[in-house]
Amino acid sequence: MPQDDMDVADFVRGLRSIKFWAGDPSLEVLYRRTGVATSTLSDALNPQRRRLPSLELVRSLVRACGANAVQAAQWERAWRSARARDSRFAAARPLTTRGLLPLAQDWTPRQLPSDISGFTGRADALVLLAGIRRDAPATVITGTAGIGKTALAVHWAHQVAAHYPDGQLYLDLRGRATDPALTTSEALSLLLQSLGVPGERIPLDLNLQMGLYRSVLANRRVLVVLDNALDVAHVRPLLPSGHNCHALVTSRDTLTGLVVREGAARISLDTFAPAESVDTLRVVLCIMPISPRSSGYRATTWPPSGTPGKPWPSPLGTATLRQPRSPNSKQA
Repeated sequence: MPQDDMDVADFVRGLRSIKFWAGDPSLEVLYRRTGVATSTLSDALNPQRRRLPSLELVRSLVRACGANAVQAAQWERAWRSARARDSRFAAARPLTTRGLLPLAQDWTPRQLPSDISGFTGRADALVLLAGIRRDAPATVITGTAGIGKTALAVHWAHQVAAHYPDGQLYLDLRGRATDPALTTSEALSLLLQSLGVPGERIPLDLNLQMGLYRSVLANRRVLVVLDNALDVAHVRPLLPSGHNCHALVTSRDTLTGLVVREGAARISLDTFAPAESVDTLRVVLCIMPISPRSSGYRATTWPPSGTPGKPWPSPLGTATLRQPRSPNSKQA
């Protein structure tokens, strides 16, 4: 485990050791786990480097190597200690929001993923979303895996983004991913940095992190999209407290606690209606109108021109959708 009296060289050696004891995963594997470029990871693990890697990179790296929350906190303390010992950096000033808020308020995050091209379906859910009170603290979209929670959340977030001119945050909490879910502290750290707070100025204590998060968002109009929340305890500390902010949460859990205690609105998604399924398939397959036939529905190919009797092939091949036939039905 890291020590508080480490210098830069010792700290980098420690990072190389934790990578080794994690089975020495390749840089490509670490990239998939952290999202950090392999060149950046290689530089952070270079024994010849003379400066500390960034705190956020260290957090991501040690978590990718299997460190739990307690061990990750030890690495963060060691990083801060090494930074204070490094003559290349001035000792960190005591944390005060007075010095942080002006910087954060000059930063406007625009983190929404791209909207889905040709979004279709979910008309009823979109009507419900449009009717949600603007002063509601949060909206919860629930449903089973693969039902389209994230797609709907991102689509609606783009529609209302103009109502939140001070920024739109997006964070995947990984509540149902194969990798470990983000801890509350990790999520707050990422959100604060997205709001313009330097990583080295984020406190270790969870309650202080929550207080700083609320202070930065006070009197601002920000939309916070929290994707794949595990449960109520996972997401509740991440809800903005400002009346002009709104959290949009997706989860497989019903998150009843947020509805009861925080007054969050909840929309539960079900499978598509048959007509919506057909419309969605048309968009996905990039095909032109689906016309009903006696034997079912046949998808015509795209583009709708070509040699007579020999239509152009679809980009994804020709699709034929047929309805189930009864035993007594005749071949069309």
